[in-house]
Amino acid sequence: MSDMRFKRTDLFIFQALNNLLEQRPFSEVTVNEIATTSMVHRNTFYHHFEDKYELLHQFIIFALNKVSVDIDISKFNVEPFHVIHKLYMTSYHNLFNLQRNDDEFMKVFSTTFVEVFVKDMNDTDNIWAMGGISSIMTWNRLNGSPYDMFDDYVELDRIFKTHQFPKLN
Repeated sequence: MSDMRFKRTDLFIFQALNNLLEQRPFSEVTVNEIATTSMVHRNTFYHHFEDKYELLHQFIIFALNKVSVDIDISKFNVEPFHVIHKLYMTSYHNLFNLQRNDDEFMKVFSTTFVEVFVKDMNDTDNIWAMGGISSIMTWNRLNGSPYDMFDDYVELDRIFKTHQFPKLN
């Protein structure tokens, strides 16, 4: 198959996944539905992707690369939650909003997000930023999730910059 045909098929499958994810959680979407919606045979789907998780992984890379063109991601190691908020508020906002409570989606998204923003192990500033984000989100979860990662980015960036967790009532 020519490279252009292969890429075009990937785009059809990505669009089908996007449409399905705007309707219901990733954990409820099946490979058969993706294949039917993208108008490709199930075998063609498996020729392009190992399973729906690899498809989601590749789709997230595609989406992040597409939207990061308009966002200054160079500030990620200084204001990571602001960058995450800007990424969240893109054309994929509705999709991410619907999927943010789906554990399967969030597991793949989190892993892929780290992969995209820490392209190689020499990018030490972003690696440290990821550690800070992880620490803050763990603290947040252990305290009953008082802050929303997407909406409370100003306060989360303050915590990130000062290394001080606020006292909670």
